Amino acid sequence: MIKGEVIYTSSLNEFGPLVAQRIIDIASINIDMTDHFFMAVSGGSTPRSVFDTLSKNKFQKSIDWSKVHVFFIDERCVPEDHKENNFISCYKLWLQLYP
Repeated sequence: MIKGEVIYTSSLNEFGPLVAQRIIDIASINIDMTDHFFMAVSGGSTPRSVFDTLSKNKFQKSIDWSKVHVFFIDERCVPEDHKENNFISCYKLWLQLYP
């Protein structure tokens, strides 16, 4: 069963690190149990602070990112180089760090 959790913060500066750490914690448990982790990523501007936090050295080295599978769940139908392309935002802030 999938469990949900509502997380309240007073700013995106608090939101990014808090959610990034939750992702690392949950991913670590799943990688230990199943050797992989599947993650659905929403678009928009809200997750950008999370992507930025995940790009930090502390988070880069915290798990084996080759075992993480990222899926985009609401990608906009816009050209690849469009400013509202959610994948490009995520890639530039975070995913480009992992070959």
